[in-house]
Amino acid sequence: MHERETPDYRYLFNRMLYDSPLYTFWGKLIYAVIFLITLYLAVMVWSGWLTPLQNGWLILYALFIAFMGSWIGIALLRYLDRRDPEPWWFFGGTLLVALILTTAPAAYINHASPVPTLTVGFNEEFWKVLPLLILVFFAPTVVSGTRDGLIYGALGGFGFNITEIANYFLKVAYPAEGIEGLSGQLVRLGWWGIGNHVFWSALVGAGIGYAVETDHRWRKVTVPLG
Repeated sequence: MHERETPDYRYLFNRMLYDSPLYTFWGKLIYAVIFLITLYLAVMVWSGWLTPLQNGWLILYALFIAFMGSWIGIALLRYLDRRDPEPWWFFGGTLLVALILTTAPAAYINHASPVPTLTVGFNEEFWKVLPLLILVFFAPTVVSGTRDGLIYGALGGFGFNITEIANYFLKVAYPAEGIEGLSGQLVRLGWWGIGNHVFWSALVGAGIGYAVETDHRWRKVTVPLG
């Protein structure tokens, strides 16, 4: 029988992980499995995106431009979060995890699915809100209601959108349209980052946040799915 660790709650990080499964053996194991599966899929997909190696500077350039183009949307999100702001390392970390880790597995499953037109929506929404779900289960004090869910859900959408812009530029617009092809992808997929990915992941995130907040048993299930 594994005893639960007693953290030092003098530290802010430990207070945010209050009552977290990460203090148990099984919690650590489940988290490690989720992380390793996500990392494995991400490495496989990114290896393809960066092959040939000359693609590296192109996709980094596209990521940078898409990231800078998303700053107005991200700043607006931070403004909405101003009264009880999320810690910067959770705010920025969620964005980076979505950008680097969770977008690529969504692309892998879309490619592997025998019926992508039927699965693409569910698949992409799951991977966009996976960082939020990780916080809900493993850092339960961080997400306490609808607003928190909306913020972290939207951040997952921003990260997804930035990576998708870069990938579409590399695979669809370049080299036929040259560097200028990036502008078309920025407009098509939501200039300033406020595209449908951010909108839908924010709504799903708000539903998940509501499920955390409410005591109504059925609404905990129906609201996030609705």
